[in-house]
Amino acid sequence: MYLIDDPSNSVLSETDLQLTLEALVRLCHSRQAPEGLIALIEALRMKHDLLTGERIPGSNSLSNLNNPISAGPSLHFHSGVTQARDFQDPPALQEKTEVLLREWINMYHSPSAGQGSASAFQHFVKQMNLHGILKTDDLITRFFRICISMCRDLCVRSILEQGQGPSPTYVRSKCFQNLDAFVRLIALLVKHSGEATNPTTKINLLNKVLGLVCGIMIHDIESNSTDFQQLPYHRILIMLFLELNAPETILESINLPVCEVSSYH
Repeated sequence: MYLIDDPSNSVLSETDLQLTLEALVRLCHSRQAPEGLIALIEALRMKHDLLTGERIPGSNSLSNLNNPISAGPSLHFHSGVTQARDFQDPPALQEKTEVLLREWINMYHSPSAGQGSASAFQHFVKQMNLHGILKTDDLITRFFRICISMCRDLCVRSILEQGQGPSPTYVRSKCFQNLDAFVRLIALLVKHSGEATNPTTKINLLNKVLGLVCGIMIHDIESNSTDFQQLPYHRILIMLFLELNAPETILESINLPVCEVSSYH
């Protein structure tokens, strides 16, 4: 009533109900989520767009990845967990994402990628724009979800091939070539989101990606049970933490929040 039906009231705001909202979002992920709760949370997101958006150099303006309720880092994380199960992608997005991901992995390992993959990243952002990935928050969220799933699939495929001859060391190295390249892309997108001195947009994006990783991992565990492979998720989380704690000036403003986010989750 206060946040949707009559948002102009001066009695209660999202901040007043922060813990309540976080509890409701967590309930959305339970097996017995109350009927209508997910629709309620989505209505809240649509009704209360409080964030100003984020911009990646060379891209269109982004509006904080479809998670407008400013109620702390956990809400962005849980939103990512929820969206990890949304497989109703626009036509051809899967194919576009696969092409882009393979192109990025090749550029990442190229000698001409530039220090810290800087020149490769500038070119890749242009490619993302050409494919329309940066047009909306929903598309870039789906792009991340598909990339995580593809990296997981490539890694699992290599692990399964291990029984046919390759050594464990070779298999891990093959997995890490793809996973580490993808993590560098995430780190660069986080670094260049929003203003250099304002960590909020960067941390919100990081929380969304972490939520997607964990949401896909939960779905993977439920689907594969004892055949679940933890390697790709472990590598993504570890390398992402290391990437975002590198000794770079642009990362200084988010060093502490990154540690807090990592300990929180």
